[in-house]
Amino acid sequence: MTGKITEKTEKIRVKLAAVAKDEAFYLPLWVYHHFTFGFDTIEIWVNGTSDNSLAVLEKLRTLYGARLVVLEADAELQDCLARGRGFQPHAYHRIYQNALTQDFSHLLFLDIDEYWVSSNFQHSIQDFLRSMPDFDSCLFPWLLDVPDHQRSPDDFPFQALGHYQKSSHVKSLLNLKAAVRQVGIHKHIIGETQGRQARHLLPDGNFVGQRPEDGGKEPSLLGAGRMRVDAAFICHQLYRSQAEYLARLLNGRQAVGGREWLKSNRYGYVPKWGGDFVLDWSVDASRLADYRRGYDALRSTLASELAVARQFVLARKDELLAGLRHDGFLQSVYSAALKGVDETTLPRQLPPFAMQAQIQAMGFDEERACCWFTFEIVTREVDYELFLTEGYSRTRLEASIRALDAGEEETAQPRRFRAEVDVHALMHLYNPRQPPFCLVACAGENWVLLAQQGFAALAPAAFQRVRALKLARSSSGDTVSKRGLPVSKRLGSGWPVWKKRMMAWVK
Repeated sequence: MTGKITEKTEKIRVKLAAVAKDEAFYLPLWVYHHFTFGFDTIEIWVNGTSDNSLAVLEKLRTLYGARLVVLEADAELQDCLARGRGFQPHAYHRIYQNALTQDFSHLLFLDIDEYWVSSNFQHSIQDFLRSMPDFDSCLFPWLLDVPDHQRSPDDFPFQALGHYQKSSHVKSLLNLKAAVRQVGIHKHIIGETQGRQARHLLPDGNFVGQRPEDGGKEPSLLGAGRMRVDAAFICHQLYRSQAEYLARLLNGRQAVGGREWLKSNRYGYVPKWGGDFVLDWSVDASRLADYRRGYDALRSTLASELAVARQFVLARKDELLAGLRHDGFLQSVYSAALKGVDETTLPRQLPPFAMQAQIQAMGFDEERACCWFTFEIVTREVDYELFLTEGYSRTRLEASIRALDAGEEETAQPRRFRAEVDVHALMHLYNPRQPPFCLVACAGENWVLLAQQGFAALAPAAFQRVRALKLARSSSGDTVSKRGLPVSKRLGSGWPVWKKRMMAWVK
């Protein structure tokens, strides 16, 4: 371990914060876990929620009191969507600004499927901080659960012996005395303090240099340390059971401005990295038993709320399967996210007709502010239509597709085309990495996906223009500016109507 361990004479008070959507089934354990591991206050911003999260959290507030802070943040979410801004970065920035005025020494942001743990399942966050050198941010690596088709939604996430994959992704604990330039999802950009460079600490006590967000990765974790269980880390329940994985896909990506039906940033119910970097993490059985007894006592006070929340998860899974079971097109659109899902659970639909598209060239016309590409079609179909849809949906886009081989018979093979789409038709684009559209062929009622992921190369240029348009619109139009109110002032525990959403997508 490098760096001098200083005597911690100042008071350590750590705040944990999260944004939550449809997390009612998981909130009791997540809150219990982090209070058990010594976090002083937990603040949760509930947004875009259809389940009984607010009822669960209100019950938890009666147990934990003012230590648990809950805000209903739908107004903040709508404001961000109107301005073309990501809700999560906005929420994190607001929480950080507020924490600076409160009696906290450190701040950590986690998702509800992420748990801060010490490897011995005993040391608290305060114990960890007292053992470490001073730092501006501490980078905790992810240990991901491994997909298990035998796992049930009722299985406990922590076991005496568990198998995990270590990722190079991190989540950062922030020292609130640091000269923060930008609060990030995974990493924070920190400036110099009195001529001293920012100090970014790993849980082994070593410091690393400051690097950009880079998708949340820490390159120093790609070496020999990738096969070591650290003194503390983030246990990321990314997969859970297959049923929960499928239900989670229905959350979409509204909070970052996406209009997809399913989450497009999931890559299947399969181990990442081909099953490499698998570690065993063992927990003392008696410690785990004490932990579970404490949670079982809390859970017994929430039995009715958790029964409703569990049914919500299973209903979401059934909703997804009902929408995809007979829709080969959407199965193709979300093929990456559906990889590894049992075929008995979701039978795959084969393309209704054979057609191939070869993309020959593509680009972004800066002067005309439009994406263009040329492609070649090979098919035996005679009566077919070509069009573009949004990157992950059945929504058609206004676009021009014209044949380049005019004068030839329509049955000639192959046929060449040029497609153009103006940025005004791409207002659904919300990040510079997503494919802005799909190329689709239709014969009768049958749709076939011809191309999708390759168009992601057009996204960076198109995204810049789309973002400028959104900013111009938001500056001239009405936006929601109300701050989310405490949940104690805006409670609602009824089960909302959400099942109609599927029918719109199926149609």
